[in-house]
Amino acid sequence: MFSKSRKSRYRIRQVILFALVVIFCTVINNLSPNFTQKRIALLKAHSTDASALVKQGADSYQAGEYQQAIAFWQQALDILKPDGRAERAIVEENIARTYQKLGDDDEAIAVWLKVADYYRTRADESKLGQIFTEQAQLYSSMGQPRKAFSLLCGVKDAVESDCLQGSALQIARTHGDSLGETAALGSLGNTYRLLGDYDRSIFCLQSVISTEKQIDIVPECQRKVVKKQQLPASFYVSATNSLGNTYASRAKRFDVYANSAQSRGATNIATSLIEKASSDRQKAAELLQTSLALVDAPIRQMQTLLNLIELGSSTQRAKYWQQAVSLLEQLPDSRHKVYAAIELANIQNEDRCVNQQTKQLLDTALATAQNLQDNRARSFALGELGHFYECRQQYNTALEYTRQAQWQGDSNLQNQDSLYLWEWQEGRILHQLGRDLAAIPVYQRAIATLDSVRDDLITQKRELQLDFRDNIEPLYREFARLNLESISDGKPEQRLDTALEAIDKLRIAELENYFGYGCSLTTTDEEQRQELLGNDTAVFNSIILEERVAIIVSLPDGSKRWNWIETSQDTFRQEILKFKAGLLDRSLILYSDTPNQKPQAEKLYNWIIAPFKQDLESARIKTLVFVQDGLLRNIPMSPLYDGERFLIEQYAIATTSSLSLTQKATSRTSNSDVVAFGLSEPATVDGEFFPTLTQVQPELASIARRFPNSTILLNQDFTRQNFRQALEQAVNPIVHIATHGQFGTIPQDSFLVLGSNQKLTITELEAELEAIDNLDNSLRILALTACETAVGDERATLGLAGTAVRAGVESTLASLWSIPDESTKVFVDLFYGFLQQDMSKAQALRSAQLELITAINRTEINDDYSHPFYWSAFITIGNWL
Repeated sequence: MFSKSRKSRYRIRQVILFALVVIFCTVINNLSPNFTQKRIALLKAHSTDASALVKQGADSYQAGEYQQAIAFWQQALDILKPDGRAERAIVEENIARTYQKLGDDDEAIAVWLKVADYYRTRADESKLGQIFTEQAQLYSSMGQPRKAFSLLCGVKDAVESDCLQGSALQIARTHGDSLGETAALGSLGNTYRLLGDYDRSIFCLQSVISTEKQIDIVPECQRKVVKKQQLPASFYVSATNSLGNTYASRAKRFDVYANSAQSRGATNIATSLIEKASSDRQKAAELLQTSLALVDAPIRQMQTLLNLIELGSSTQRAKYWQQAVSLLEQLPDSRHKVYAAIELANIQNEDRCVNQQTKQLLDTALATAQNLQDNRARSFALGELGHFYECRQQYNTALEYTRQAQWQGDSNLQNQDSLYLWEWQEGRILHQLGRDLAAIPVYQRAIATLDSVRDDLITQKRELQLDFRDNIEPLYREFARLNLESISDGKPEQRLDTALEAIDKLRIAELENYFGYGCSLTTTDEEQRQELLGNDTAVFNSIILEERVAIIVSLPDGSKRWNWIETSQDTFRQEILKFKAGLLDRSLILYSDTPNQKPQAEKLYNWIIAPFKQDLESARIKTLVFVQDGLLRNIPMSPLYDGERFLIEQYAIATTSSLSLTQKATSRTSNSDVVAFGLSEPATVDGEFFPTLTQVQPELASIARRFPNSTILLNQDFTRQNFRQALEQAVNPIVHIATHGQFGTIPQDSFLVLGSNQKLTITELEAELEAIDNLDNSLRILALTACETAVGDERATLGLAGTAVRAGVESTLASLWSIPDESTKVFVDLFYGFLQQDMSKAQALRSAQLELITAINRTEINDDYSHPFYWSAFITIGNWL
């Protein structure tokens, strides 16, 4: 159980590293809590008592006694008269910075807003720009980079022009404030990193470090002010550190891109990306080592060491870890110290359960949090101690610490992102104690908490969407497993419904997570789902667990049937891969001469369909809808074989990512306009060559014959602008795209190939389609007939499904692998012909596939097309009516 529970540690580690991220330091005009003589004189003129309290606060701050410093300064504010706003602003600035030191971001923001309001009313624009930069840094550290960008540069896209008037950067340039400009540029570089725009981040941060002229690729990051004074060393150190962090982040992205390229067989591209990742990691390490040699503040040294540990080899990691542990004692009590101690405990040793030094570090974290009376930090420290005892199998002690962590986490709405972790941990511990019925409601509570904060988690850390499996997915799967394994408690229907609901939430979460920030999907209600299903449709849900696989069938009368496939996740995956390999190399065997050895297509049929055959016949089912899990998304169900017939010969078949996300059909598609786009010429995009598609032009010609009012755009005419214009002019269209394309592991690696070696990314495609949907112009079908929508990684299919859902497309017709364009032309003509006969989409698909299956008995269709390779790749996703 420990190996599984460790997956949630990654989420904790991300929270901690995010809180410890090095932001750009603004030591502008002595804006540290060491008050200048001029400012102290101003305070003395107002009140000697206030001046003395301010000095006591500054002394406490320098001694690391931050709470005491705030207390002195609050007393000074009580003495200062309300009309002494200039003096009050001086004190409040330092209170805000000290709250930041303590990690109390909410209090810090509240004070900064008051200070900014003062300088705004005083029309002190230069000072206001500096305050904006400090606010922006805090928003970045809170995981709100868009708010930071708004303060630093403005809300519009700064790619097109310079920053807006009234932003921190523009104010500094207007007033010739070179230090303010540098600070804003450094903060902007960090903000771009948090937004995932690593190239711009690197450019901005390099502009801080270097005085050399840069290529004008990021207008807002060009130095506009002649440096009139030497920059403080702290600026160079901070920029160097931030630049190292950016290179490290970009290296991770290159790794993800490389894995995606490798999964689709683009070996040369994968190799190039791996080399780029390695180069960026080396640059990151060099920059961080430079920063470490120059920085003198202990907290910054700790931040840099933690980043170096993540980058280093095993030998380097051990060296940096020991340095960090020694440094920990020098840190003043703060939330940063708590997080650093926890992070050091997490990375100290793979065998954390039996390592006493781990316990000592966690005790230090808890003691520090107790001294600070910081509930959030205390929640993390207690929760980690709970996990320490959990993995030592001291479950009662683990449960005690875990529940204390929950209590602290539940004490403030801002702590909800940690609360779900401890609820999840309690559920695991109860399961280990054999108390599954008690664990189930705890898991349910954890999922409800997670659902309430998941958008914020994705916003906080862009990289989290790349680690979804480790961070979030296990929670849903463990909860589903507990319900399925508790069916014998006398509540089978309730347990099945709860398990299906959990996996449905997982699928929705996975789609939202795939697209990241700002993606919130609209779900349908139970009544709308029942309208979809009708009286002759059965829904097959699969749930792949580590030890076995559950198949749950929902019948029209509301009843459910279920069955376990008693094989491990790894074995099941291998069987699926063998089945798909047989389809792709056209060696799929339907009959076996070996006694007791079932062909692959028949084996999967017996696992997935056969246990429910009698139920399907009794309910007179005509259509099967599959809501698939994991790698099952990447294979078609149509060629499953019962020993005599393919499954498609018995039922119409459809696929959907979730019934909750399936769009309602407005009407049949027989009279819809068709807007068709195609590329028949060879193309090269992102260094990858795409060959000629000789049959695309005849394919589009056949569409034009069937739909006389269709719009056809081919090759050079297939541009993004023409694409948009054609969609705007069509009414409730079918959008047919015959071109190369790929749907990779992440949205940035998914695109369609346009004319003139251009591409349309999946994000851009979604934006274009959504614009039409917003005009109350429903897209009936999105057909992609030359794309590889799912190669290698089951996450690849999320791109296609998610794009259709977000854009309001009723149904998508796509191929799971690349099909020769000669047979595609035949299939497309058949499909649209049946669609014009007022068939449902699933029925039209089935009829076209049956025509190819029987090709061996006909003269007008190539005999080869009867093999499942040619017809089974085509699937419908979404509404099948």
